[in-house]
Amino acid sequence: MAFKSFPELTHNPLVVDMTIEEGIRLKVVYGSTQGFHAVDLDSGAVYDVYIPSHVSGPPRSAPCSLDGTAGPS
Repeated sequence: MAFKSFPELTHNPLVVDMTIEEGIRLKVVYGSTQGFHAVDLDSGAVYDVYIPSHVSGPPRSAPCSLDGTAGPS
């Protein structure tokens, strides 16, 4: 059973958490591939909490070595 539903979010949620602000306001905070966002459950308003400016494009993995060598060059 859904408490509230937001099927048309601009950013697709990857991680979701719920918080209570000022003792009475419920907000859902979620992370996407574009940053962090919040939904005010009373008004349905969606806010961008943090959108990093240094990221352009999809996430990439960095090369690393676990055997003590410097890794690929």
